[in-house]
Amino acid sequence: MHKKKILKLVYTFVIILLVITFFSRSIHHLTLPKVVVDKAKSGSISIDVAFDSSLMPNDSISEYAGLTSVVTNKFYNNGDQVKVGDIIYILDDQAFQQEYERVKYQIEDLKADISVVDIQYNQLVTNTSFKYEEMVVAVENHYIKNKALFDSGNISQDMLDKSYIAYKSAQLNYDELISTQKKLLEDLMYELKEKQLSLDICAEQIDSCVVIADQDGTLRELTYEQGMMVTNNSLLYKMVTSKSGYVITKNIYETQGKHLKVGDEVTIDVYGKDISSIAVINEINRQDNDYEIVVILMDPKLSMDDTVRVGIKKKLEMYETVLPLEAVHSDNSGDFIYMLHEKEGPLGKEYYAVKEDVTIGEKNLRNIGLVTAIPWDTSVIIRSSKPLLGDRIEVYIED
Repeated sequence: MHKKKILKLVYTFVIILLVITFFSRSIHHLTLPKVVVDKAKSGSISIDVAFDSSLMPNDSISEYAGLTSVVTNKFYNNGDQVKVGDIIYILDDQAFQQEYERVKYQIEDLKADISVVDIQYNQLVTNTSFKYEEMVVAVENHYIKNKALFDSGNISQDMLDKSYIAYKSAQLNYDELISTQKKLLEDLMYELKEKQLSLDICAEQIDSCVVIADQDGTLRELTYEQGMMVTNNSLLYKMVTSKSGYVITKNIYETQGKHLKVGDEVTIDVYGKDISSIAVINEINRQDNDYEIVVILMDPKLSMDDTVRVGIKKKLEMYETVLPLEAVHSDNSGDFIYMLHEKEGPLGKEYYAVKEDVTIGEKNLRNIGLVTAIPWDTSVIIRSSKPLLGDRIEVYIED
């Protein structure tokens, strides 16, 4: 009986000791930062950009009114697709038709006047030319004779001058008679030319009252409805076309954009269709805190209604150690990580976070490469439930 009592007491003591040890360790663990760890491993840092986008045409046309009139008919609405030659608007052309007929009548009158003046001019040249030429020749001969007499001293300077003036006057009268009639004819011809130009403008305005599509496309921003007044130089409509392909623009983070270049490959996958396409970055524009990339697609299988998944993947550099971004910390002294060390303690294995200074390399949105060599398969603390303050902090590994 005595032995049984002793064994029972020893058994009870051991149980109590184990319970105390268990609860002491559990309570101790509750006070420690809980950490998640990962193994250091080599790898590459890649820029991986993915986003959804709608396709926008790379080419658009703006059509402006060249006159003032009223819309009598409108045949299409915003979003409608049209073909070359389709009539979009018809504008009232009555005023231009009336002006066309008025100018046309004036042209007929001018042509009649020109015909009369032209006949008169030809008659003048034919009937009077010889007469006036004889007169000029006679006066010129008289002057030549007087010049000879003056040279021999038989007449005075005054008589010579008078014969010279008579010669020049006869010559001028003849030239003026012909040039006056010729100028009248030229003025009428110039006026006819101006009237013909006005008639052409009227014809163009009449043609412009029928607004037609000059290429295939989709209508945007139709400005006027039936019955509205169209003002000169105002926007009639915009049209987008796929003739020059489609364009995608997207603003991305600076950490990604600074590594991309014009010519980098882009993959395009169309939602709901078995269509994939390859393009390149055509333009990169630096913004305040990010980069705008522009991609132009020329694939004829695409359409404006498509929604696409855009992917850009570019490998930057290989590193002996690649860690998740959250594993690397920074302070005034630089960048560092916490490596996990372990040792045997009175309550079993104990784990410590040991601060290690590192030099970082490239990074993306998830990972960062270390220039500092870290032994392969070293356990590195990725995150902690509490701030790790110090160079060596005891921690508890979270399952």
